Amino acid sequence: MEFDFETNLLVAIIVSVSTISQAAFGVGILLWGTPALMLLNFSFPDALGLLLPISLLVSGLQFAPNISKLDFNFIGQFIKFSIPGLTIGLLLVMFVQLHLNIVIALMLLVVFIMRKNYFLSTLRDLTLKYDRIFMFFVGFSHGISNLGGALLVARLSLERYSKNHFRTNVSATYFVFAASQLIILLMVNGKLTISISYILIGLCFYFIVNTLLAPRINTKLFDSLINYLILTMAIFLFVRSLI
Repeated sequence: MEFDFETNLLVAIIVSVSTISQAAFGVGILLWGTPALMLLNFSFPDALGLLLPISLLVSGLQFAPNISKLDFNFIGQFIKFSIPGLTIGLLLVMFVQLHLNIVIALMLLVVFIMRKNYFLSTLRDLTLKYDRIFMFFVGFSHGISNLGGALLVARLSLERYSKNHFRTNVSATYFVFAASQLIILLMVNGKLTISISYILIGLCFYFIVNTLLAPRINTKLFDSLINYLILTMAIFLFVRSLI
């Protein structure tokens, strides 16, 4: 990909900031990077082509050393119900422009309230009861917008994992998302242009955050940060839907 200096600098900043988020919480490169690149007039497929290899590598580095912390039951259910939704959504968005920002934002606000108010345990139980439908929608929304990571964080936050279990399982499911999207893009387009320089930038910031920042975040602080991340994502999606 050939860009002018200003565009290269902006893309490098976007990759750096979104990688910091993904290194800390398991999501971020696709969640924040996609809308930011589209503001620079990237098409959705071009944004995917640039970000997916970075997201795939970072997610793999996150969960590979901690395979023993994977919840294989959840990941199995996730693959079974989310990946069909992702496939349908990604194929559909290549022909039809869909906007689900408001819907996703409302769902995030509900999850935020559920995490802050334990009197809403009935609502939490209802979400888990219809988990298959929720997972399908997570995949579908990710396929059409790359924003399924927001709902993925919200859903896994209901499991009350420890910090390391949470990051491991989020990164593993995000890895499955990225791998599936890459396979579909290759099948549809027949080729994929990879930028080594942006991959190296992403990896550098991942190792910095994973080495210096992540170990300093205790479980209580991490849980609070997840709450604020969910709220921030909801506000971000509301604002984006108005632009």
